[in-house]
Amino acid sequence: MRFLQFLIILLICSTHSSLAQNYDNQAKKLESEIKRIQKLQEKDRKNQAKIRQQLKKTNQELKTVGSKLNSLDKDLKNQEELVSKLEKQRIKNQSITAGSKDILTALIVQYSKQQKPNLLQMLLSQSNSDEFDRQQVYLKYFTLARQQQINKLRISLQNAESTNKEYEQRQKKLQEQYQKQVKLQKEIAQQNNKKSKLLKKIETGIAEKSTTIKKLKADKKRLSALIKRLEEKRKATAKTNQEFVPAKGGFSKQKGRLLLPVSGKVIVAYGQKQWPSGIRSNGIQLKAKQSGRNTVRAIYEGRVIFSNWLKGFGNLIIIEHGGGFMSLYGHNQILNKKEGDIVAARETVATFNQQGNQANFYFEIRRQGKPINPKTWLRK
Repeated sequence: MRFLQFLIILLICSTHSSLAQNYDNQAKKLESEIKRIQKLQEKDRKNQAKIRQQLKKTNQELKTVGSKLNSLDKDLKNQEELVSKLEKQRIKNQSITAGSKDILTALIVQYSKQQKPNLLQMLLSQSNSDEFDRQQVYLKYFTLARQQQINKLRISLQNAESTNKEYEQRQKKLQEQYQKQVKLQKEIAQQNNKKSKLLKKIETGIAEKSTTIKKLKADKKRLSALIKRLEEKRKATAKTNQEFVPAKGGFSKQKGRLLLPVSGKVIVAYGQKQWPSGIRSNGIQLKAKQSGRNTVRAIYEGRVIFSNWLKGFGNLIIIEHGGGFMSLYGHNQILNKKEGDIVAARETVATFNQQGNQANFYFEIRRQGKPINPKTWLRK
């Protein structure tokens, strides 16, 4: 009889020691996650500094391009004024050219006639040879003056046309440069905008990670307090010789037979990374099929070892099923059972309220303090 009592006490101590070990493992895991997230945060800060430096550079580039655009804009305006003046001059030159062409034609005809005078007429019309000679000299000078006038007019028209073409080409070149700078400004602005969005995303990530780290540290502190309390309870329970033993078969024989505690859809699977912490889920998250209140049922018979609010899990209930197995039910609205209560399989233990932006129902199964995949235990 004493040997049997000794075995019972040993089993109780083993069970509660396993529970304490479970929370100790959780504390170590939280510490590991905090360090991992701090490393990610440090990486984000380095990226943040790099992006800020790039933004500073692109802002300077935008400033330089803006100055070039202002300078080109002034040059274009000056050029437009010159072209406008040249346009007026060209119109005037066209008018002069039209009249000059007629004059030029007349002068050429006249010159041609004067170059080949009718000598017989001149001899008959002159009283002596001196007068003839004098007329010949006058004609020579007149012809030379006319020729010079014609040449000067031609040069003037050619220069005006050449100058006008030169300014048109310069204006075209300035316009091309201006469009090139506008395109460059747009490209730099787009790069700047992308980098600004990336910087904002990084800064948001840093802030979210900071919040997550604070939460994990707070969870660790609360978990340490809970471990201390459970350890004290373990010592007290060891003296009462009480141990939960399932009526039939035991939990280990229930693989593939258990039903979900809440009817719904799995939206976060076991082992799936969660944003933004990157922590892998130790359980599953369920979205209940119906909105409003949903009944939470024990997956198997057992004893309630925790029934209270815990930050990060809301109203949490933990049921020990014997053999080192336990199940956790989180984010409940109402807890129907208290610590120490014995519950039957599929008995109502809590109420979960499914609403739009509230946390989804959380469920875990553990063995010897370590999380295991609920999928292998649930009925398909």
